[in-house]
Amino acid sequence: MRYLTAALMVTVATMVQPAFADEHATMDEAKAMSVKAAAYVQDHGRDEGIKAFMAPGGQWHDRDLYVFMSDRKGVNIAHGVNPALVGKNLTDLQDVTGKYLVKEFLDIKTEGWVEYLWENPKSKEIESKSSYIVRINDGGLVGVGAYKQ
Repeated sequence: MRYLTAALMVTVATMVQPAFADEHATMDEAKAMSVKAAAYVQDHGRDEGIKAFMAPGGQWHDRDLYVFMSDRKGVNIAHGVNPALVGKNLTDLQDVTGKYLVKEFLDIKTEGWVEYLWENPKSKEIESKSSYIVRINDGGLVGVGAYKQ
């Protein structure tokens, strides 16, 4: 009986873990989407990028991934899940430790990661998050972030 219970627990854990993993995107997926978004802006222009990134669903939304876009001064010009941020200068935005994340985004010269702590809207917990930032041709940037697992 003890072996049957252990076998049943292993089976259930194996079935549940992939479902949980599918709920969250990986850092590699965030990086790939950010690079793809920058290429989209390069090929289609800034205005088309803004329109595409702001449209609900589609290729620019995947589980907890979405694209955000800022101009060279830190003004948000597209946000995949929070349109209320569009038009706001976010250079003074800080995480819970006081880190100025948008200023760090703007310090990226070509592309790279910025790590910070942010509230996960699903868990409502402060979690470690990394955003992959790619500079675009007009001096602005696109980014996609993933919560670390």
